[in-house]
Amino acid sequence: MTVYSSTFYASTRQLALSSAGVVLPMVYDLMHPLTPASVVDIGCGDGAWLSVAAKRGMPRLLGVDGSYVQRGDLLIAPTQFHAADLRTSAGVNGRFDLAMCLEVAEHLPIDRADSLIKELTDLAPVVLFSAAIPGQGGTEHINEQWPTYWAEKFASRGFACVDALRPKLMPLPTQTVAWWYAQNLLLFVREDRLADYPKLHVARASLPAPPASYVHPALYESVLKRSRRPGRTLVYDLRKKLKGK
Repeated sequence: MTVYSSTFYASTRQLALSSAGVVLPMVYDLMHPLTPASVVDIGCGDGAWLSVAAKRGMPRLLGVDGSYVQRGDLLIAPTQFHAADLRTSAGVNGRFDLAMCLEVAEHLPIDRADSLIKELTDLAPVVLFSAAIPGQGGTEHINEQWPTYWAEKFASRGFACVDALRPKLMPLPTQTVAWWYAQNLLLFVREDRLADYPKLHVARASLPAPPASYVHPALYESVLKRSRRPGRTLVYDLRKKLKGK
């Protein structure tokens, strides 16, 4: 599992806060009239997304991540943080109105995928989920998959995919919403609870299924730039492969 430092969280914090500030109101609107009163974030990092939920009046929060997260880096109260080795289990019981797991699944072994989805679907009837696509790149990405891979796993647990966020997020500036969220964010809702969320019900009926595979222009341009420097790219890739041995 990737271990992130205080420096990493400091460098990504503002973009995470900005992204959450845009995305969470969209999610709450789609869940109307059942305003979520509790949220759990599996792989919460410093708790940036949860801190935005707290500012919007969310009374019950829980963040889960590795014990390496320094308590001084948290943007939530230490009592709202649970340390766990996500490679094996989040170790969380109880029920929440909303579960989140954002850009985490790609860091976990492929044989952990099914149990991760089971945990998320056991925790809440609505799950906000994103995971890196093949070729996205990143630190210790060991299970990059297209959205259909995850949608099938959620479907096996009785959850429908509602791809209502990405069409709204993709045109936004990457300084406002990080491109990886715009590219990858999906909502999954328990089939037998869809009627409780009229907007999600309508969106699910009007949007394509399975979810389309998007590549954000920012990622495409990054890969394109690297491809125009074949010598440097080859050396970089070789160093990366040798480092992993």
